[in-house]
Amino acid sequence: MKPQRQLGGIPFRALVPNAITVLALCVGLTGARFAFAERWDLAVICIVVAAILDALDGRVARMLKAQTRFGAELDSLSDVIAFGV
Repeated sequence: MKPQRQLGGIPFRALVPNAITVLALCVGLTGARFAFAERWDLAVICIVVAAILDALDGRVARMLKAQTRFGAELDSLSDVIAFGV
């Protein structure tokens, strides 16, 4: 079995789904910014993109066998920001 490369305690393969989750978080924050500026069309687009990225990150994590507790918590934070705020 090939040894797993790690970056600061997190397996390298776990960075891909976490990067997608952080991107969803950024898009959700951008959507909130557009909503405050009353740019409703762009806010809705951001929410839809965040939803697509949210669905994608879990699938990528399962495909790469990269599910981590940190990733689950980061996903929950992203969901609250993108869909709760």
